[in-house]
Amino acid sequence: MSVCLTMDLHHDSLRTDDQLACPISEIEVAGLFVELLEERSICATAFVTGRAVEEEWDTLAPIARHPLIELGGHTYDAFERDWLHRLCLHALGSYPGTVAMERRSIRRTVDAIVERTGQRITLWRNHMYMGGRNTHALLASEGFRLVSDGVQRSAEGPVRTASGVLSFPLNVVPDHEHLLHANRTPEEVCRWARECRFADDFGAVSWGAPEWARRAVACIDDNERRGVVSNVLIHPICMYLADGFDAVRTVLDRISSAGSVHLSTTTPRALS
Repeated sequence: MSVCLTMDLHHDSLRTDDQLACPISEIEVAGLFVELLEERSICATAFVTGRAVEEEWDTLAPIARHPLIELGGHTYDAFERDWLHRLCLHALGSYPGTVAMERRSIRRTVDAIVERTGQRITLWRNHMYMGGRNTHALLASEGFRLVSDGVQRSAEGPVRTASGVLSFPLNVVPDHEHLLHANRTPEEVCRWARECRFADDFGAVSWGAPEWARRAVACIDDNERRGVVSNVLIHPICMYLADGFDAVRTVLDRISSAGSVHLSTTTPRALS
């Protein structure tokens, strides 16, 4: 079975720990990563923040216009005012905030991409997978086809939600939450798992790049045996900081052998 490779790309002004640890910008790293994809003829879906499009278009343009790449939205500003979004989660049960706040983020991201590419995106992933109770309905009303939030090891492909938008969680171990890199030392990973009560379908453990790559390949192998499409997330900046892209080449070689498809081409499965 084929593989959907996805990337999450953020504006450098977000100043994440990964960005602060990196000698070049996150979008520049993504450009280097796309060269690895080009060598293997792997297509990918790049979920980008609206601010990355607005603030770093000169660097992002070659990625956005690359024939192997399709674009999706990754919120406008990656929930920069985290204090406000934590408050919204506590008060409203929705990290993206009110309906108006979330709609504004969606529309600003769409408009930024349309203005520079002329393309209307139909794919979405929330930053940190943090959708809310209104996310699916809002995306459907704004013309989106598919959202890829969360981690579900057993996912077999896109499933149509009550709102009509398709949902396809990751079914391969993601890198950021399970990869030792930058400030994500074993001690920091343990503290984060304990204080944030973090665990997903692949647990709360992080590994060095070679072991993470081995496990990612094993997930793809398992999905192939199950006869389902793999949905893989790789953050170029994480892999660059971990070991300069050394280990991720193993994963890319496996994706190349399986065959890659854009997320937009995946077929919905019946809602059980």
